Amino acid sequence: MPVYARLSRNLTLGLKRMEYVEAAQALGLSWYRIVVHYILRNAVGPIIVQSTLTAGTVILAAASLSFLGLGVQPPMLNGVQ
Repeated sequence: MPVYARLSRNLTLGLKRMEYVEAAQALGLSWYRIVVHYILRNAVGPIIVQSTLTAGTVILAAASLSFLGLGVQPPMLNGVQ
């Protein structure tokens, strides 16, 4: 979670200073509309990329633990494996 929080914060601070956000403020748009239409839409892409990269790491960690015998165990059927 800290990775996503840091990424979201940095994206928001960077996008807040963009010219199109300043233009939207000059037009008198509400903060809700600016956040949804300008900041959130442009921040979703990098967050999706980060989650895709993290998924690969999670799969590799699960495979490594399974190789060591510490992964998910097969279910017991009627008390017999």
